[in-house]
Amino acid sequence: MTIPSLPFTFGDFFRYPKHSQPAVHDYLRIPTLECITELHAIIRTGTFQQIERALERAGVSPRASSLAVLFMAIEPTTGNSLMHTAVIAQRIDVMDYLRAFRSHRPAAYRPPHYALWSHQNHDGNTMLHSAVQSGQKELVVAVFQIFRDGNIDELDELLRSEEADDWGFDNDNEEEFHLRLGELVLLLRENAKGRSAADEAQALGHTDIATWLERTTQLDDPLRERNDPSIVQIWREICDDHYAFLDEGAQDVAPPLTTWGSGMAYS
Repeated sequence: MTIPSLPFTFGDFFRYPKHSQPAVHDYLRIPTLECITELHAIIRTGTFQQIERALERAGVSPRASSLAVLFMAIEPTTGNSLMHTAVIAQRIDVMDYLRAFRSHRPAAYRPPHYALWSHQNHDGNTMLHSAVQSGQKELVVAVFQIFRDGNIDELDELLRSEEADDWGFDNDNEEEFHLRLGELVLLLRENAKGRSAADEAQALGHTDIATWLERTTQLDDPLRERNDPSIVQIWREICDDHYAFLDEGAQDVAPPLTTWGSGMAYS
């Protein structure tokens, strides 16, 4: 079983249990190309109110919620998600705003959300790679708010503190175990150039970012099991099984045509 790739189609939403589905509708289509273009433009420069209205407009026509739109509004020319665009525009405020689109039971929403957080654009870059390419360490740290609670300053201070060696995920807790592996797999994911986020930072000369990423990776993997390709492959398979889980009661439903409204198939 593999994590569905973005943009989501009708069937992708319904593979998750009802309590964790971003949207449940009888019929879903991805937003039009015009809506997607408008959304990405507003993410770059708009206010929260403008972003909220644009998400609502994009969701009205295909009868999708604002949350579901995040999984469908992938920029065709770049493959960027709305989170990628926020990162590239260096808008941490918008990243936090989009991150807030989740259930009052966030743990239930983590499986579908992982498809969004780990999405790779046409260059194979995750939003973590995009943050690294900016050269702004605070952007890189902001990405990790997805996996951890607390604000950016608290997280960065903790990573530099003497207690950092004792900080991490509790592997006896199943939820935290999967979050740790999800974070590790994201940290190690390579772009089209074969570079992890830390590799990208080194290649671009952002040594402070590379050091921070290596430090974070070491906290998640103190035994350095990441140096064994077979172990990393096992991690990927565990993540795929956990974050792509299909509702046992779900039925296979043939997704309808997904179009931009311009006659062009988008899949």
